[in-house]
Amino acid sequence: MRISRVLFSIVSLVALAACAKGAEDGAMTERESPGMLATAPDPAAVRRAIDSANAALTDAFSKGDAMALAAHYESDGAIMMPNGPAWKGRAAIEENGKGMFGEIALSDMKLTTEDVVVSGDLAVETGTYALKVTEKGGKAVPDNGKYIVVWRRQADGSWKIHRDIWNTDIALK
Repeated sequence: MRISRVLFSIVSLVALAACAKGAEDGAMTERESPGMLATAPDPAAVRRAIDSANAALTDAFSKGDAMALAAHYESDGAIMMPNGPAWKGRAAIEENGKGMFGEIALSDMKLTTEDVVVSGDLAVETGTYALKVTEKGGKAVPDNGKYIVVWRRQADGSWKIHRDIWNTDIALK
């Protein structure tokens, strides 16, 4: 059952990326798809933009800055973390981030991008993470795992997070 859910998720993501492509040359005009830009993005430039955003995102997590965290997401972006409901929309991301940062601190966070696939105005990043989680008054507990982030190019050419999901490699005890 779990394998079929994973396969469904992968097929859905591939279908979403395929739908983002334009007609014959992969480029759409603003009129054909509102919000989509007419020129195809340079994959190397997209990777640089994601690397830069990830550095700022890591800083926001490390500082416990919910506003800076939320600023990296589209207005309808979503965080889908393990063991809880999705945080849907920038306002919910900021609000839930404040609650989370009131209970825990994150340190030594490292995001390692393994792959970025660009299709039209979407980019799918896969990677791994490592960090330490400290409950208020507790000791630091290491965590590491993997993630998938779907980025979407904005009208101004910048990239914001559309969907963000991750899970730990640490087995439950």
